[in-house]
Amino acid sequence: MAITDRDRKRLWGRAAGTCVVCQQKLFHEAEVPQDREALTGEEAHIHAQSPDGPRPYTGAEPFDLDGYDNLILLCRVHHRVVDEQTAKFTVKKLHEIKSAHEQWVSSRLQKISDEPAPIRLKAIKPRRGEPMSLTVIRTGREALNVAVGCGFYLYEAPDEDEISDEAGGVAAEFLTSLRDWADLSDTVTDNGLTAVMDAQRSLRDNLKELDAHGLVAFGGQRRMMLTGGTGEDMPVNMSIVVIRPENAVDDASPLVAVFADEVDLPS
Repeated sequence: MAITDRDRKRLWGRAAGTCVVCQQKLFHEAEVPQDREALTGEEAHIHAQSPDGPRPYTGAEPFDLDGYDNLILLCRVHHRVVDEQTAKFTVKKLHEIKSAHEQWVSSRLQKISDEPAPIRLKAIKPRRGEPMSLTVIRTGREALNVAVGCGFYLYEAPDEDEISDEAGGVAAEFLTSLRDWADLSDTVTDNGLTAVMDAQRSLRDNLKELDAHGLVAFGGQRRMMLTGGTGEDMPVNMSIVVIRPENAVDDASPLVAVFADEVDLPS
């Protein structure tokens, strides 16, 4: 009988594609497109296929020599070694080596599966590859609404070679103020309409400074899924604000942009 596809998959899978004796990887990736990966593993027999081979089967009961229980995955070097050194590598010894290696692979895989997945934000809407439309932020109220209710922020100021240092400072001040008011939004709301109006007036003043320095703010919210870590996946909102020089955009139209679909967060 020949080795079945099922037994071959079990053999390679349970050994994780490595030699059971030395744990050497048994496949090597091609370094140039014209080549294909090289497989250096050999599906060896514990009991020999022939009566004259190493460790021949002498039992009275029928035995599948090409079955999984009689196979062991080895590199070429150790295939030669175990067949030449049969006093050391007995049938019992090879079964022990095979079992120990498969248990080692299983424990390593279990350890990997037990580790928390990386904490990551994944886009829900707009979805992968879809552009997002950011509207012009004209009032303090619009600015506050872009940020309130968001657990994450993506704020972008112009490059320093696009604007003056003074304008850059104004942009940074607006984005910092917007983030601060968003973080305090629960407190502001609890303190009533007067506190909300104060926040909106403060942001309005920031917007006036932006306008005086020839800058336009665009913003919106993006729906994301917070994944990884030890908790369950949770939908969250991300506040996105982009500041651009007014001579580089049409401030009567939304700013259309495409953002990354996934964002890795610090563990």
